[in-house]
Amino acid sequence: MRITYDIDGVIIPLIETICRKHGIDFNKITEYSISKCDRLTKKEKNLIYREFTNVEIFRAAGVYDGALDINEIAQRNDVFIDSNNVVQDIAFYKAELINRIIPSIKDIKLSISTSGKDFKETDIVVEDCVANLLDNIQVYRAGILITRPWNTSFNERDHSKIIRVNSLVEANSIIKSITYKE
Repeated sequence: MRITYDIDGVIIPLIETICRKHGIDFNKITEYSISKCDRLTKKEKNLIYREFTNVEIFRAAGVYDGALDINEIAQRNDVFIDSNNVVQDIAFYKAELINRIIPSIKDIKLSISTSGKDFKETDIVVEDCVANLLDNIQVYRAGILITRPWNTSFNERDHSKIIRVNSLVEANSIIKSITYKE
């Protein structure tokens, strides 16, 4: 089975780390697009944007609980990583991190882009961005949405293929229950 994970907001707690560093209330980020977050001040938005190009904030972020468990899933399935990046240094860091913590990984797609994603030929997608799941809903068997402040208003009950979870640990548990049956 083919499983695709996003990185930021799924494996790496990037926004939480930025918010903690700058004293920004994480729960003010109610839109995936920072520019559309009316609860953030212009100064806060600029601080967040600046950090998106700072490889050191990615290093400082560490990983969510459950990130290391992806290696076990990758030993039994084709696991892919798909993540957009603002600058090349961050893409290099993410590749190094993923290869270190998930040595059984099948492939890493790290685009230098801020546009959407294309999950062709994948069975399960783990994301924090509703638009990425909805744009590819015809492609995958199950989309797992990890709850973050920017996706809480989305009603997953309107979409039978999307499963909402509260953590990467919970997402991995669902993946194991699906893939270990087959």
